[in-house]
Amino acid sequence: MSPRELCTSFWACAHLADVAPEALNLAKVVGRKIPDQVASLEHQGLSQCFWAAAHLQSTSKKASPSLQKVLRKVAAAVATVLPERAAELKPQDMPELLEALPALADRLPEKVHEMMPQHLSNCLWATAQLRGSERALKNVEPLAKAIRSEAKRLKPQELATCLCASAHLKDVAPEVLQLVPAVAYSVEECELKPRELSNCLWASAHLVHEAPSVLSMAGALAGQIPESAPRMTSQEVSNYLLAVALHDGEDGGLAKIGDQTLLAGVERLKKLLPKLTKQQLFIHAPTVLWACARAGHRDVDLLTLLAK
Repeated sequence: MSPRELCTSFWACAHLADVAPEALNLAKVVGRKIPDQVASLEHQGLSQCFWAAAHLQSTSKKASPSLQKVLRKVAAAVATVLPERAAELKPQDMPELLEALPALADRLPEKVHEMMPQHLSNCLWATAQLRGSERALKNVEPLAKAIRSEAKRLKPQELATCLCASAHLKDVAPEVLQLVPAVAYSVEECELKPRELSNCLWASAHLVHEAPSVLSMAGALAGQIPESAPRMTSQEVSNYLLAVALHDGEDGGLAKIGDQTLLAGVERLKKLLPKLTKQQLFIHAPTVLWACARAGHRDVDLLTLLAK
């Protein structure tokens, strides 16, 4: 394989690992060859390899010790050459590299004005994942200002990403809250996919006290729930029902349609239950039951299914 083919294959393995565990074996084989090829990789390839190594390291809990060793070697090899090539990086490469290269995080503010809306939302999300780093948090304000100005151009997925990132960042970088009203307003005008809808509602529940403008958004989105719930995953149902429970008692928001919102999620979960793993059940069922309890709703069929 050429260096480019190696990094593309490694990147693809990272995306496939959760749905095709056998991709981990390929990642190990391909990953072993990457350290010797990093000098030949273009900036995009370096970005892809570094992101893939980090993603596999954090999400592939079943990764063998030998794969973990390969991932560390790939990340180390890429990190060695990136500082001297930072000037070559394009805006779209930045989100994947913020974690390990503080020098890149320092360069982000000067790149913000060149970024497309997608790159802005990706960088904000990457910064949210690095919220323990003071150097990364310095990027929040320039990103928030740019996103506020570009909110009308953001796609639904990007809007949802910005809201979720804001929910994660609000306590450590409150300046992120300046983007929320503009983004929430844009969301109100969107037709969202189930995942986007669930994420926006989850974020609204966590932002409601700091950014009350999300209440209007939550109320507008609530009308989409009955139609979207039958297509939601257990995680998405859990997310939005958590939002229902957390919004309970607020003036407006999801309370506008009350039980209809709750029942749609409960019915969806009942259909999903036979297919859920024990781990998924332990994660999502308590949230759904708590939401039902908060709303005073007792579903005998759901309780019976959970008891089996």
